[in-house]
Amino acid sequence: MAEVGVAEAAEMLGVSAERVRQLAAAARIPARRVNSTWLIDASRLDRFRPVARPLVPRMAFALDAMAEGQDAELERRDAYRARGLLDRLRETSDPGALLRSWMAARATTVTLDAHAPAGLADDRRILPSGISAPVARLTGSGAFEGYVADIDFEEVRLDHLLLPPTGTGNCVFHVSRERPERVGRLVVAADLLERGPGREHRRALEIIAEVVA
Repeated sequence: MAEVGVAEAAEMLGVSAERVRQLAAAARIPARRVNSTWLIDASRLDRFRPVARPLVPRMAFALDAMAEGQDAELERRDAYRARGLLDRLRETSDPGALLRSWMAARATTVTLDAHAPAGLADDRRILPSGISAPVARLTGSGAFEGYVADIDFEEVRLDHLLLPPTGTGNCVFHVSRERPERVGRLVVAADLLERGPGREHRRALEIIAEVVA
């Protein structure tokens, strides 16, 4: 077993070192902890490697809008490109890996702990997504996931007494320059895919199949 550190794993996966630590702590990538250091099994990371370059956030959300039939709201150039991306998603043999790669740069992911995560859904500064989106149909998790603008994030953290996670954390925030007005099925699927194997991954693939059908 060839093991690598967090920084090397992050480079291999095309994600941040913080995200690697989050995935390792949640047992979503093959890793073991030695004292305060994570060691990741590099030989088993192939399924997590990016298969395409990430889209810039504007195009990631344009693709999501196109999938929901909201192309009239897009600039002509973005609509044309998003239509082509959607066609590629229909044609690929591994739509989960392709979507995960494309959506990797849509926002910065931050995991925290909340005393009452369910209450976050009532905060208008936060847009529920991922496991908290109705389309995910993943109830009873006791966790929350959503999008928030970076200008609001620190205030949200203080208002809800959010703390650094002691374990895997029960809140996942996708922090972006602007909070999206809405998220469609492909963004929700991308959120779920980031959680690694399990019911979230299975539901993500079901959602993608519904979109490209």
